[in-house]
Amino acid sequence: VEDHGARVLFLHGGAYAYYSPKDAYRPLTTKIAKATGLPVLAIDYRLVPEHRFPAPVEDAVTALRWIWSNGPSGQTPASKIFVIGDSAGGGLTIATILALIKDPATTNTPLPTAAVTYSAYTDLTCSLPSYTTRTWDEETQFGDPIFSEGDAEADAAGAKESGTEYVGGHTENLKNPLASPYWAPEEWLKQLPPILMMVGDAEIMLDDTAELFKKIQAAQGEHATCRLTVYPKMWHDWVMYTEGCHQGKDKLAAAVDALQRTGVFVREFL
Repeated sequence: VEDHGARVLFLHGGAYAYYSPKDAYRPLTTKIAKATGLPVLAIDYRLVPEHRFPAPVEDAVTALRWIWSNGPSGQTPASKIFVIGDSAGGGLTIATILALIKDPATTNTPLPTAAVTYSAYTDLTCSLPSYTTRTWDEETQFGDPIFSEGDAEADAAGAKESGTEYVGGHTENLKNPLASPYWAPEEWLKQLPPILMMVGDAEIMLDDTAELFKKIQAAQGEHATCRLTVYPKMWHDWVMYTEGCHQGKDKLAAAVDALQRTGVFVREFL
């Protein structure tokens, strides 16, 4: 992929504790580069338990500042920057932008042109309705097959434990907007750039995206630029599974579609 001035910063998922752009995420970042036609910088931000909040936000802000001035061929200014993230990386995508909005003088970094999130983890309190409504039901085969064990209370407690670990046990930060963008004040949400938010209908984290989308829409009013796509029957981070979990020859249509939508959305701003 050639660098014509537009670039992507990718922030990976993993509950702020797992993974790296060099392992599980290489296939996804390659597909994002292909879908958008843009070079992708995927950063290895600091992880729990060695590093707690706000270390990933600080790293992402630093990376965003760097990519505005540096491309694959060296020190060249960018014309457009897109931030894309999945799961915790999706929450981090929005948190990073909110950090710029909260303190523009200190961060000294322009807002990205637009952003894309998949299955974003935006509420570390894990208190939104989908933690109950998307509990896995073995009989009906409906609900979250990834994070739910069929017990809504236990599901939420387990997810909240990850969030509490991220904030180093400082539970007051579970509602800090730079850790949980869902809790951002209206005046910050009003300033967000265009965001394409995608999520699976079967996820216990469905409302981390769907309810935050509603708040952004309300804050931005008639000038709202945020978009939401909910994929029926899809599980958390389905976009990672374009090969259909190697079941037969058919690709997972919803994952292919999400990547295509990403490319179409990004090209709107080029």
